[in-house]
Amino acid sequence: MGLGFSGRASLVTVTRNGQTVDAVAQITKTGYVYVLERKTGKPLFDVKERQVLASNVEARFVAHAALSRKTSPFTSRRSART
Repeated sequence: MGLGFSGRASLVTVTRNGQTVDAVAQITKTGYVYVLERKTGKPLFDVKERQVLASNVEARFVAHAALSRKTSPFTSRRSART
């Protein structure tokens, strides 16, 4: 199972600091939700980079971007519904 995106992104409008913001929401296969401002692409909620273990899969099966990264993004908030 890959850890990528599970489907298409959704265009949403969220209220942030009392103002409405047009955004893109993307859910990953692991259940993280990334919400990015449409105009700038910047996350509306903090995204932390954490060190991750290196892959033991042969290089020909791993995307080039994955080989060059030593960290992966993680959302810093949990859903209010968990």
